[in-house]
Amino acid sequence: MSSGPRLKLLWDLSSLVTGQVLSTLFGFAGFAYLARALSPESYGLVEYSVGLAGLAAIVIEGGLGPIGALGISRDPNQADRLAGEIVTARLMLTVLCAPLMGLTTYFTGHDWRLGILVWLYAASLFAVPFKQDWLLQGLQRMTHVAPAQALRSAVFALGVFLLVRRSEDLIRVGVVEIVAAFTAAAYYVGAQRSVGVRMQLRPQMIHAWPLIRQGAAVGASNIVWTFMLYAPIFLVTNLAGPAQAAWLGGAQRIVYSLVSFSALYFFNLYPAIAKGLKEDDGQWELLMRSSYRLVGWLSLAVALVSTIMAREVIALAFGKAFSVAAIVFSIYVWLFPVRLLSGHARWALVAGERQQFLLAAEAIATMTLLVSGIALIPGYGAVGAAIAVVTANVVGWIAAHLFAQRWVRRMPGYRDALLPIASALGCLGLSWIVNANTVASVAIALIGYAACLQLMGGDLIGDLRRLATARRTKQG
Repeated sequence: MSSGPRLKLLWDLSSLVTGQVLSTLFGFAGFAYLARALSPESYGLVEYSVGLAGLAAIVIEGGLGPIGALGISRDPNQADRLAGEIVTARLMLTVLCAPLMGLTTYFTGHDWRLGILVWLYAASLFAVPFKQDWLLQGLQRMTHVAPAQALRSAVFALGVFLLVRRSEDLIRVGVVEIVAAFTAAAYYVGAQRSVGVRMQLRPQMIHAWPLIRQGAAVGASNIVWTFMLYAPIFLVTNLAGPAQAAWLGGAQRIVYSLVSFSALYFFNLYPAIAKGLKEDDGQWELLMRSSYRLVGWLSLAVALVSTIMAREVIALAFGKAFSVAAIVFSIYVWLFPVRLLSGHARWALVAGERQQFLLAAEAIATMTLLVSGIALIPGYGAVGAAIAVVTANVVGWIAAHLFAQRWVRRMPGYRDALLPIASALGCLGLSWIVNANTVASVAIALIGYAACLQLMGGDLIGDLRRLATARRTKQG
């Protein structure tokens, strides 16, 4: 029974976005509750532990996801073999990484509660090898990925609601994290079986080592990016104290929820990028420019409104005690459009098998972050960290764009980014000059931004249509 051509890219993206929205809401609810139940210092320790676990998880994933997805998209018969080998390779990396993460607390000088919490988060890393989203991506079963996104966050939120009441319950947060991580892992194993792929672990190093080497460049660039995400928390905790880390962590929590949609967007678009790069130069460049313009104008609108409403957003999410983090959030939120726009160059480098240049771009950004962070954080605390993060990502974006332009294919022009950026900044300045209440300021900024969009935005409806039909398939 044929249902005719389906707009598969749009369909898959909508299911992933639904899962991500639910995941974000559940995750937000859990951390917003923790921010109210714990003292700022205790909440800062949670964010510190989450940062360490996030960095270790990326090391464990090893860049193997894109490698596996690409292999399966070229030959679905490789699914059984790759599924077993990648899980095995990641388990080997977990055995190395989890103890190292736990041991880091002996060198930080923080209290015993942080040590136990970090060890619990380290134990949760043994669920990471079974995160088989790459397998479902390669088989184009995106709708199977969506429930896992929400499930993990829902279990975590429910657990902290039931078990955490005050700062003395800090250790229970780590226990809840373990339960949530393994619940999601169980779902992925079930999803793998439902699409007919067997779980066959291959513990021989002869199978794992070639995969680890192959994914090293992508993995290293992911590690560098994740280090950039969490390094500000590490630096602020040690250079400005746990309370400043709490203000930074609150702002980061909201921004990372937005940035996760960037990862989701390119997770879904990547097969079209890879296929178009191989088959059709002209259509690939048209697709990339359409995506560039569309996400640029939309994401900068989000950053514009979020900046104006920063105090209200922070207070609503984490309570009035976190209102001092509003200025941190108003700076940090510009990471969202920067990351979305820069994603085109970064994923083009992956699709063009130029991962070494992606790693170089992320390394340049990381050095910028460290230098600017060490210079700014001692004097400006969380605000300095936010400035350092956005600056570093702009530098990394420019580097990745130049590398992709040189080594992959012609990228969208700077004009496609500069027009919406200038429009957003100009409208933000206008709202500050008028100096009205928040609602009026948002209205003034959006009216001005809409006028700029009408004059300079081009055919965004056509761009959306082009993206929606990028992966047209037949359903039978």
